[in-house]
Amino acid sequence: MLSLQQISDLVYTDEMQKRSDGPLYIWVTGPFAAGKSFVIEHLSNELQKFGKVAIFLDTAHIIKEVNDDIEGLHHIRHDGGFTITDNVIHDRILDKLMKEAEAFGGDFFLIEMARVGRDTKGLRDLSYHRLSRHITSKILARSVFIRLNCPYEERARRNECRNGQTPDGKYRKASATLMERFSPEDDFRAWKAGINRPVVALDNS
Repeated sequence: MLSLQQISDLVYTDEMQKRSDGPLYIWVTGPFAAGKSFVIEHLSNELQKFGKVAIFLDTAHIIKEVNDDIEGLHHIRHDGGFTITDNVIHDRILDKLMKEAEAFGGDFFLIEMARVGRDTKGLRDLSYHRLSRHITSKILARSVFIRLNCPYEERARRNECRNGQTPDGKYRKASATLMERFSPEDDFRAWKAGINRPVVALDNS
């Protein structure tokens, strides 16, 4: 398990000394059930000692968008939850994220973002390269990325321990089918080589 002290040490870098130029954007990425919410929660508690913190939770916005999609144009409901059927909802969320990030006047903007590759059924593209289409140069220039790695077997175990979804959308249980469809290797390694930003990959098993 990733230690709390290790998480804290990762972001106390020279980048923090420059936050007078604008907020520092800290992206916590990784596959389903890799521990992103845990890391976000701890970082928020730690960074509040140094300045104003905002949090953008990808999962919470997904649930809201699905609930707003009353006609079911971009998702289908089924026993155990729902399945998003195209890229529209995720693209809307990324556009909203950029607007909120650019409008933020504080010090630290924490972003939980599950990028897990391309759907093996071809319904969705949750790759890092698609994510890059939405990140503005202004946001990217002040971004630090934390990538959490965790074996599929451990993530599947954690997912089974989740109790449905909480009102704030932090811990939604994914179906076993969904976990399997997004279990192949994603494009993180190829993506990080081209962004020229600090990227820390951590084992959170």
